[in-house]
Amino acid sequence: MGRLIRYELRKLFSSKLLYIITAIFTTRTVLQAIVLAFIENSSISMLVNSSLYGFFALYVLFVGAWIAPTFISPDYSSGGILPNVVSRGYSRIQVFLAKYISLIVFHVFAFVVSSAIGIIVGLPLVRDMSGAVMNSMQLDRLLKMFIACFATLSLQVLFSVACRIKSAVFFSILSTNPFLALIVCFLPFFSPNGRFIPWLSKFIMDWYVPFAYIKVIISNAFEQIGAASVIKVDFSYLVISSIIMFALSFGGSIWVVSRKEISK
Repeated sequence: MGRLIRYELRKLFSSKLLYIITAIFTTRTVLQAIVLAFIENSSISMLVNSSLYGFFALYVLFVGAWIAPTFISPDYSSGGILPNVVSRGYSRIQVFLAKYISLIVFHVFAFVVSSAIGIIVGLPLVRDMSGAVMNSMQLDRLLKMFIACFATLSLQVLFSVACRIKSAVFFSILSTNPFLALIVCFLPFFSPNGRFIPWLSKFIMDWYVPFAYIKVIISNAFEQIGAASVIKVDFSYLVISSIIMFALSFGGSIWVVSRKEISK
């Protein structure tokens, strides 16, 4: 198992995809840091918060739906390397776990590098260096966003092992579509007197993790402009729904890879 993980990590760090995605994230966080230079009350807490949330926002808006399918689907498609690896004595679940671990390393690498560079670039531009780097509420939200991010990633992995790459990308984009999430989120504003539509909107945005994830980003954006009361997030729902989605999608992935036919 250790050799298999090392093989996947070598393959990961020799691929262009890792560095292209990291460059995209880094560009986003650097631009966000530069924008803070034009904000009169910019602080170090605001810099750190915007850099970290910049990763989460770009992940769900564009990049995330492509990473897992591009990284995993080719090995589970016809002509992939999976049959050769399994023929060397590794189980299909071991192969999957090695790829899943390396995929997590992919995300951690992109997150740490892009956030660190964004913060380093932004530090000379921040006008208020006093105060805490992150307050307790920001730290708590960040940890819960990590949980939601892994749940969303696990759903994308399920599509990746169950489908060919084009189908996996399509379902990933559909399942995390930010424009659909925005429509669902703002439905109550277009039906202020009804009960069913606001209830349905709240239920979906609380319990469907990719949309709940986007709701947090929307809420954070409104807080930045001083309108925190517009979109409210119940983070207890986010954690519970994330755990449920992670368990179902990760378990579903294990079931698929253990039963999927392997053909050269």
